[in-house]
Amino acid sequence: MMKRRYPREGILQNPRAEYKSSQRRRYTKDSLSKKGRTSNVELPLDDSLLGNSSPPFLKRYGMQLASLIIGIVLGIFIRGLFVQTEPEMEFDEEEEIVAEQKRSIPDLFNPVREAPESFKRDTFLPAMRESEASVAIADVDFSPGRDLVYVEDVRVWWESDNDDHEDDYECDHSMHAAMEIPFRRLSNLVAKTGKWELRVQEAFREWGVHSRNSLHKQDRALDITVERLHGEKLTFFEKRAAYEELAKLAWQAGFDWVYYEHSRGTGPHIHASVRPDGEVLTRKTRPAAMKAAEEKMAAMKLAQAEDTEK
Repeated sequence: MMKRRYPREGILQNPRAEYKSSQRRRYTKDSLSKKGRTSNVELPLDDSLLGNSSPPFLKRYGMQLASLIIGIVLGIFIRGLFVQTEPEMEFDEEEEIVAEQKRSIPDLFNPVREAPESFKRDTFLPAMRESEASVAIADVDFSPGRDLVYVEDVRVWWESDNDDHEDDYECDHSMHAAMEIPFRRLSNLVAKTGKWELRVQEAFREWGVHSRNSLHKQDRALDITVERLHGEKLTFFEKRAAYEELAKLAWQAGFDWVYYEHSRGTGPHIHASVRPDGEVLTRKTRPAAMKAAEEKMAAMKLAQAEDTEK
């Protein structure tokens, strides 16, 4: 048996076939390049041949980004075709600002309601329960640090400032923010009478004597009375007439619920309360509102003095 011989490396097995193949490749490469034809050999389209140095983000989202930009431009153009610009109104900006400020400043001098014909003892306005008129405490989110304000008025007698009990930490100057406007208005209405001194007997008291549903626990209720300006006590009959008029003034001042109360424990007084969502004074409106009320009060006293001289 003869051993099979393998051709050595570099020796052509079929010289004639190899020659024809080389001539065919040469003809295809040279002749097509001379005639200006394009070879059907596909070259790799990599970044080195194309010179493409774009970042990967643009390669991946380039079409989406271009479509988005075109859509925005077209949207602006179409909106400009259909939306007409309103003509500018000519007005004095300073006058408009002043008018807006006047509208936003609450009136602390004049009553906001008409006085009822009478306000007898043990009656209240409006004719509904306090929880309905001023909202029950269970339905209100209350926070003393957020909702209470400190109110000062030198014309008012404050019970907590004259209390001798060392263990009593109540402060009648603390009021719910919604209470400030009607209270300041009431103080001015009482001062306009020229007869009485307004007295705050009870305001905020979180613990103690009141029931668990009392609005005093959220300082949305006040117990108030009046006395003579010079400290003289009112007689029994004078007190009944004065408290009836005080109840009318509290209703005119804008309290949401007013009660001429006569209890054995605290005696006769006016109980007035407010809703938690009432109008409040701000840092900007408080000085302006108080200044306007003081100017009106001074003008009223001046007019009264002139009438007296005449």
